[in-house]
Amino acid sequence: MQKSLKVNIYVRKKDKVISYETLSDDEKKALGIRLNRRGLQAAGRVDGYELEFFDPPKKEHDVVKPDEV
Repeated sequence: MQKSLKVNIYVRKKDKVISYETLSDDEKKALGIRLNRRGLQAAGRVDGYELEFFDPPKKEHDVVKPDEV
């Protein structure tokens, strides 16, 4: 079995570079969402797609069901 790899991640925040580990859980979650979206957009562009992300609807009546389109 291979030894696990230790990676140090740093993030530029405003005017300074800080360790990823010093971010709050909310900041880590927000960063993860942004990075996932960027990755999906890059992968989609390879196949000629343009992806756009929307915030989820706040109420059930804001959701358009496929049979209502």
